[in-house]
Amino acid sequence: MKKYLKIVSLLLIVATVCISLTSCLTKQISIETSDIYSDLSNSDNANNKDPINNDSGNNTENNTNNGANNNTNNNTNNNTNNNTNNNMNNNTDSNVNNTTDKATDKVTDKATDKETEALPANSYVLFQNGAYTIKAIMPDKPTDIENTVYAKLRSKIKSKTGITLTTNTDYLKTGEAHSATEPEILVGLTNYSQSQSTYSGITNGQYGIKFSGQKIIFYFSTVEEGLELVEEFCSAIKSTADKAFYISKSFSVSKNLSFKLESVPKYPTSTTSYNCYDDTTMLIAKSTNLTNYNSYCNTLKSNGFTEYSVRDNVNGNYFRTYTKGTTAVTVYFNKSNNTVRIISGPLTDIPPKNTTSYKENNSKPSVTLLNQGTKSNGTQQGSGLGIIFYLPNGKFIIYDGGYTANDGLYKKLKELAGTNEIIIAAWIISHPHADHEDAFDAFLANHAKDIEIEAVMYNFTKYSDQYGNSDKIKTNVDKYLDGKTTIIKPHTGQIYNFGSSTVEILYTVEDFIPNEIKDINDTSMVVRVTVSGKSTMLLGDAYAGDNNKDVNIAKFLTDTYGAYIKSDIVQLGHHGSWPGTETLYSNINAPVVFWPSSADNAKNRYKASDHASLRKAISLAKDVYLASEGSATLTLPYTIVNNKSAFLKRLGV
Repeated sequence: MKKYLKIVSLLLIVATVCISLTSCLTKQISIETSDIYSDLSNSDNANNKDPINNDSGNNTENNTNNGANNNTNNNTNNNTNNNTNNNMNNNTDSNVNNTTDKATDKVTDKATDKETEALPANSYVLFQNGAYTIKAIMPDKPTDIENTVYAKLRSKIKSKTGITLTTNTDYLKTGEAHSATEPEILVGLTNYSQSQSTYSGITNGQYGIKFSGQKIIFYFSTVEEGLELVEEFCSAIKSTADKAFYISKSFSVSKNLSFKLESVPKYPTSTTSYNCYDDTTMLIAKSTNLTNYNSYCNTLKSNGFTEYSVRDNVNGNYFRTYTKGTTAVTVYFNKSNNTVRIISGPLTDIPPKNTTSYKENNSKPSVTLLNQGTKSNGTQQGSGLGIIFYLPNGKFIIYDGGYTANDGLYKKLKELAGTNEIIIAAWIISHPHADHEDAFDAFLANHAKDIEIEAVMYNFTKYSDQYGNSDKIKTNVDKYLDGKTTIIKPHTGQIYNFGSSTVEILYTVEDFIPNEIKDINDTSMVVRVTVSGKSTMLLGDAYAGDNNKDVNIAKFLTDTYGAYIKSDIVQLGHHGSWPGTETLYSNINAPVVFWPSSADNAKNRYKASDHASLRKAISLAKDVYLASEGSATLTLPYTIVNNKSAFLKRLGV
C-alpha cells in the first residue's frame, strides 16, 4: 500500500511540474505571438499602398484600429525588451566618460568611439520609437492639386523614414473644434485657422512652409509648387541613431515668383504665375483677347524691351519674343482658348538669328528612324525612339535617341558622316522617359571625345522631371563636353534655324500647365523639323490615353493649329499606342509614317478596336517604316516608293 502511495505522490509531483512548465511556455508563446503580430502590423502599415481615402469615417476607423494595435504592441515590447535594454544601458553609461561636441551636437561614447546624435533642443519630433508624434491633415474635399501633393508627401516621408505617415482630413462634426496643441502637418487650404490666416495673407506666386505653434503649414497654389515644398521638407528631416526623426523648428520655406517678374510689365487682365524651373517663370492670362495681347506687346516696348522676333497669325495664333538685358520674354496668344502666356527666362533660350553664312556642302541630307536593338532575351525592343536628321550643312539634329544600350546611334552617325567630323547642331529630348532619353547619357559617356554637340534642347518641369534628368543632363554636359554645349529651354512658337533647316516648337509642357500632370507623356515636346523642304512631325509620346481625356497633346495640336500642321513625314505618337486622334492625323496628313515599335506590338495595336487613330494615320500614308525592321534612312527630298501594302502583309494584318 505504501508502495502505491509513493507512486501516486511521484505522479502528482510530475503533474505539478508539467503544469508549471505549460504555464511558462504559454506565457512565452503569448509574448512571441504578440511580437509577431506587432511586426506584421507594422509591416502592413509600412507597405500600405492603398490610395488616400478621403472618407472621414474610414480615416477615423483606421486611426482607431492603428491606435489600438500600436498601444498594445508597444506596451508589450516595452515591457519585454525596453526595460532590460534601458537597465543595461543605464548601468553601462554610468561607467563611461561621455562628452558632447557642441559644434555637431553629437554625443561621443569614449569607450566605443561611436557617435550617437542627440535630439537638438530646438527640434520638432516627427516619429520616435517607431511611433507617430505627428499626423498630416488635408482638406475633407481636396482639390486635385492638394491630393497630389498630399500623396507625394506621404510617399516621400515613407521613403525617407520607412514609416507611413498617419493621415486624416479636416472634417469636423457639429460642435467639434481642432486641437491647438496636437502636432500636425496641414497640407493645403484646410479649415484650420492657421491655414486660413496663412492663405489670406499671401498673393499670387507665393508659396512655402511655416510653423504656427504645433502646426506645420504647407501653402501653395500649383502642383509644381507643392511638390517642390515636399522635396525641401523631406530633405530637411534628420534622424538620431535610435531612429527618432525630427526637423528643426527654425526650418521654413518662403518662395515668391513675383521677384522674377519684377522687370516684366503687368498684363491688362488678371494673371496667375507658375514656376517652370531652369530660371523660367510663366504668367497665364485666361479669358483674354488679341486686343489685350497687342496692347501688352506695346507696353513691353515702351518699357525698354526690344522686339526680337514676330510670328503673327499662325492659324490665328500670335507669337512674339522680346529682350531686355539678360532676360528674354516670350509672349503668345492662343486663339482656341483665348489665353496668353508670358514666359520670362534666360536670353540663351531664344533662337539665335540666322545671320551666319552656312556652307551647304552635304549632297545627301537625310532622315533616319533608328532600330532600337534587342532586349537581353534577344527579342525586339517594344518601344524606344530615336530619329537622326543629316543636314545640308553637314551637321546633325537628333530627336531623343532611345535606350541606353542602343549603340546603333553612333554607328549610324559614323556611317552618314563618313570621313567628316560628327557635329550635332542640336540634340532634342522630348521628355524624361528612359526609352527616349537614356541613349543621350550613354552616348556622352562612350563617345563624347569623338563628337561635338553645339546645343541640347529640352523643356522639363519639376514634376515632369521626377527622375532628375535635367540636373543629370547638365552634369553630363559639363563632365563630358567641358561645358561648351549650350542648354536651351524652348518655348512654343519659336523657330530655330540651322542653315536652311528649321526646328519649329509646336508644344511644350508649359502649354499643359496649369492642368495636373498625371502622365509624363503629356509633357512630350512636339516639334516639326524641316530639311531640304520636307517636314517631319515629331510627336514623341503624345497620345490620347485615359489619364487626361479632355486635356491632351492631340487635342491641343488640333485646336491650336488645325491644318497648319500638315507634314510630309509623321512619327506615330506613343509608339502607336493610342497615338492621338483621327482628326490629328487627318490634319497632319503625312504620306510617310515612322513607327517606333516592335512588330508584335505594332500588329496587336493595329488590330485593336480602340486604335482608330493609328489606322487613320496608316490609311493616309503611302509608305510605312517600322523601327524593328531595321533603321530606315530616307534621302531628302524623299521619293515615295509605295511600300504600305507590302508592310501590312509582313505585319499580318
